[in-house]
Amino acid sequence: MIIDRKLQILLSIVDEYINTGNAISSDLIFNKYPNLGVSSATIRNEMVKLERENYIEKAYKSAGRIPTNKGYKFYIENFSVDNYSITTIRNKIDKIFSKRSVNIEEMIEGALKIINKATNTFLIAKEEDQNYFVEDLKLYKINQDKAMIVAISSSGKLYNEELNIDNFKFKDIKNSFKIISQRLIGTKISEVKEKSSLISTLVIKKLNLVEEEFKAFIENLIRSLFPSDEKYYGINSLVNIPTLKEKEKLERIFKMVENKTIWDLLNSHSETLIKNKEKNLTISFDFDQLKDISVINKVLKLNNNSLKKITIIGPKNQDYKKILAMINILDENIKD
Repeated sequence: MIIDRKLQILLSIVDEYINTGNAISSDLIFNKYPNLGVSSATIRNEMVKLERENYIEKAYKSAGRIPTNKGYKFYIENFSVDNYSITTIRNKIDKIFSKRSVNIEEMIEGALKIINKATNTFLIAKEEDQNYFVEDLKLYKINQDKAMIVAISSSGKLYNEELNIDNFKFKDIKNSFKIISQRLIGTKISEVKEKSSLISTLVIKKLNLVEEEFKAFIENLIRSLFPSDEKYYGINSLVNIPTLKEKEKLERIFKMVENKTIWDLLNSHSETLIKNKEKNLTISFDFDQLKDISVINKVLKLNNNSLKKITIIGPKNQDYKKILAMINILDENIKD
């Protein structure tokens, strides 16, 4: 693909902004990118055009320019990767996957640790159960104060959750569970949580119960049936994101992670910059509660037909070349 001079300058601007985090001037591009083969004045004129076309914008309290979302989108769709620069990482990941005696989950975890260390980003790995459904649900009374729920997925996985029942009658819980089972068995696991409010309302109506506390108990019970198998890497890297340096914002993120509600944030309104169905890849910017955040989502298809969703959270100017190249290396190894 041939890119004209103006857009070659744009790629250089974004490269430099990712490397330094500083607003970019025409003189800096002229001095650091002599391969462009144009004068500083020409670069300045082309930057005026790029700003007019909304690829770059004036930085706050600076004479330089920074990329807009449109500029990032063009960059991500058109940059070229220097394969030599990621040779060491490729060799490390290839080495992990050469040990075929090791289970696939352990190999992926090893590779994700390498990627996380090399990129200094916050990374979440989550098993996706989209293709599986609720096979069976069982309720067992342990004693007067406790009960146990056992949930079985069509993948063969078994989940159990211990409940404190000392505030409610076991008869009500047992009758509620019959309704829950009728409604959920055969349901896709990915749809269970979103049905929790509707089913808990139905339980209250059918059993003629009026306690809001019991409704909340039933709703939480349903939401806990199939807990996400999530692993977090490099959460402390969030302190390096400029827009999260305020203590309150950081505390909110850490609390979300502790309470497993980070997905509520990631599902909130944002601008989807890149959506590549073929590669199972999306990149989103500017979430409701957190501006200037970039989130890369990649769904990996494993050999056992299950899915693993990799989410990388960082600043807008995170190193997309390096991160996407590493994800591709991981994907290639899984497919081999």
